[in-house]
Amino acid sequence: MMRVFSGTAGQSLADKTSEELGVEPGKIEVGRFADDEVSVKLEEDVTGQNVFVINPSNPPAENLMELAQIAFTVASLGAKSVTIIPTYLGYSRQDRREVTGRAISAKYISEILIQTGAQNIILIDIHSEPTIGFFEPGMTVFHVSALSLIPQLIEELDGNIVVVSPDIGGIKRTEIFAKNINLEFAFFAKYRSKPGEIAEKETKLVGNVGGKNVLLIDDMIDTGQTMEIAAREVKQAGANKIWAFATHAIFSGDAQRKLEKSPIEKIIVTDTIPNEKLKSEKIKVVSLAPLLSEIIKKIDRFN
Repeated sequence: MMRVFSGTAGQSLADKTSEELGVEPGKIEVGRFADDEVSVKLEEDVTGQNVFVINPSNPPAENLMELAQIAFTVASLGAKSVTIIPTYLGYSRQDRREVTGRAISAKYISEILIQTGAQNIILIDIHSEPTIGFFEPGMTVFHVSALSLIPQLIEELDGNIVVVSPDIGGIKRTEIFAKNINLEFAFFAKYRSKPGEIAEKETKLVGNVGGKNVLLIDDMIDTGQTMEIAAREVKQAGANKIWAFATHAIFSGDAQRKLEKSPIEKIIVTDTIPNEKLKSEKIKVVSLAPLLSEIIKKIDRFN
C-alpha cells in the first residue's frame, strides 16, 4: 500500500497526485513553533507502506527543512520504503566551485536528504545533471522530464516549429527532445559577465528561425532575463509566433512584468512550485500530477 504526504508548499500538487492515484492524501500536521522552527507530526501509521513525500524546496530555508523532516519521520516510523520528491530542487545551480571558497551547496543538500533514510528520490528536470551523482549511491535516483507534456500543448502553433534552447546549458536536453518529435532545433550561445547578468551582445543565435514558429524551452524561469532576450532576438531574426515552456516557474522579482512586455505570446509552466502571483494571461500552468502518479505507481510496484 502507498501513502503520499506533503509539506506546506507541496499540498496542492500532492492532493492532485493522490487523486490521480486513487488514494487519500496522507494525514500529517506541518506547522511552526513560536520561534518559527518547523514542526512535523505524523497522524497515521505508515508501518510497512511505500511512502512518497512531495514538496518543492523553494523557498529553501523552510521547505527543504519540511521535506527532510517528513522523510526522516516516516522512515523512522517503519515505512517499507521512502521516496522523496522535491518537485523543484533548490541549490541545484550551485553544483560546482566556480570561484575559490564557494560552497558546492548542491552536494551539501544531497547529503541532508540522503541522511533522512529515504531510499529513492525523484528529480524533475534538474538544472545540472552532475547534481544527480551527488545522490548516488546513497539513493536510487529517478530523473524525469516534463517535456513529455509538450506535444499535446503546442497544437495551436500550427506546425513549422523550431525548438530553441535559450542558453547553452539546455542544449543537450532540448536537442534530444526536438529530435524525438522530429522538430528543427536552434540554440543560443551565452556568455555571462557575472552570475545573474546577461547582456544581449553576449548571446548568439545558432540556427535558422526565419519564418518559423519558435518554442523556447528551459528548465526554469527565474528572473526571466534569459527568455526575454532570447524572444527578442528570435523575433529580430524573423520568427513568427513565439512560445516558451519552462518546468519550474520561480519568477523572481519583476520576471512576470518583464515577460509580459516580451514578444512571447504564450508561456507554459508546470506546478512544481506553487505561485499565486502568476496572473498574466500569457501564462498557462499545467499540472505534473498525471506524470508523477505514473512514476509513483512504477516505484510502488517495484518495492
